Amino acid sequence: KRVEQLGEIQKAYALMEKESVTPMLEALAAGRTAEAKSLYLGPYTKHYRTVRDQINKALDELVEDAAAVHDQAAADYKRTRMLYLAISLGALLVALVLGAAIVVRLTGRVRGLETQIESAARQLALNSRSDLTGGDELARIGKSYNHLMDALDLAVGNIQTFTSQVNVTV
Repeated sequence: KRVEQLGEIQKAYALMEKESVTPMLEALAAGRTAEAKSLYLGPYTKHYRTVRDQINKALDELVEDAAAVHDQAAADYKRTRMLYLAISLGALLVALVLGAAIVVRLTGRVRGLETQIESAARQLALNSRSDLTGGDELARIGKSYNHLMDALDLAVGNIQTFTSQVNVTV
C-alpha cells in the first residue's frame, strides 16, 4: 500500500513539474511574468494542493501506524513485565518454601542432638550415641559426639578396672 502511495505521489509531482513548474520557470526566464503568474495561480496551485494532500494523507497514515505499533509495543512490554514479575515472585516463593523446609529439618536435627546430649548428661549414660547420618556439619558433630562418648566410656572402663585391681591388692 505504501509503495502504491509513493508511486501516486511521484506521478502527481512529475505531472506538476511537467505541466506547471517547468512552464512557469521558462516563462519567468523569458520575462513573461503575467504568464508565470497565471501558471502559478492556476495549474501550479492545483497540482501543489494535490501533491500536498497526498503527502499529508500518507504522513497521517504513517503516524497512525506508528501509534498502533507503539501501543502494541507498550502492551507487549506490560505483558512481559508482568510475566517476569510473576516468574520472579514464583521463584521467590519456591526459595522461601525450600528455605523454610531446610530450616525446619535442620532445626529438628539440632534439637534431636541437643535432647540426646542433655539426656546423656542427666543420666550419665556413656552408652548414648547419636544416630545422625549424612555428610553435613551436623552429622559430623554427631560423629564427634559418638567418638567423645566412646572415649569417655573407655576411660571410665579403665578407671573401673584400675579401681578393681587396687581393691584386690589392698
